[in-house]
Amino acid sequence: MLKRSTLIIVGIFIVLLVVAVITQRNQDEAEQGSNSGTDLSYLIDVGESEIIAIEINSSDGSQVIVSRGTDGEWILDVPSNEVADESRIEAAVSLAGAMRTITKLDLKVDLADMGLDQAKNWIVVTLSNGEQKTAYIGDVTPTNSGYYAYATGVPVQVVDKFNVDGVLEILTEPPILTQLENEEK
Repeated sequence: MLKRSTLIIVGIFIVLLVVAVITQRNQDEAEQGSNSGTDLSYLIDVGESEIIAIEINSSDGSQVIVSRGTDGEWILDVPSNEVADESRIEAAVSLAGAMRTITKLDLKVDLADMGLDQAKNWIVVTLSNGEQKTAYIGDVTPTNSGYYAYATGVPVQVVDKFNVDGVLEILTEPPILTQLENEEK
């Protein structure tokens, strides 16, 4: 069993991770404005909108769906009837909007060679403006620095592995509070 202090440290780490990702994204956007030669982009461009729901799916049938309730708190829709770990959900949602493009690939690529003919994972985000965007995640690159991916209306590209792994983590380890964690809150 985890002690309360361990859970607090894990929570602080997650918050710091989210702050670091947001800070890095803001710095990258500032650099983009000052360096016109840099083509900075993200797999899922949220623009000025906010992510209000996220659905993460795997080709093996695994699925996690979370949405923001009317009270502003995250609700774990699938798996249902579980108490959600909001800090993990918030971290995954932040990372979903920060999946940075490393390289855009030639339009004539063979999707099967990259694991994208039948994507291993796909992420559907719903934005506050009502728009839905889907990102398809394929194989890890040979250099292990990114994933082959594409999104609705976005060509195949290599995206930052760190952020994708952060989002996919809630698929393999759903953001469910244990009874002990729930009692301590």
